[in-house]
Amino acid sequence: MISPGDLARGTAARNLQAMHASQIQSLILARLVRSSGGTRQHWRRAIGEIRVYSMKTHPHCNWDVYAAGNAADVKAVNAAVDEIRMDHPHITG
Repeated sequence: MISPGDLARGTAARNLQAMHASQIQSLILARLVRSSGGTRQHWRRAIGEIRVYSMKTHPHCNWDVYAAGNAADVKAVNAAVDEIRMDHPHITG
């Protein structure tokens, strides 16, 4: 958790270590199983591959997910991704 003092000192970014794509996928899976039910296998198919982009071309956020499945699955995946992206905008391949 980032403290208000970290934000004021500008040290918040140093306290968050870049995560690997597989770790982000695990976070998304856990959140979807907890919030929407279903199996990890079902949500893993809906999430697909985590795509990692260069920081030179994507300085704001260097990863994305292209959800698949029915409309409810895509909506759930996109909501989970949006929440996780706020805490982890940059990841490593």
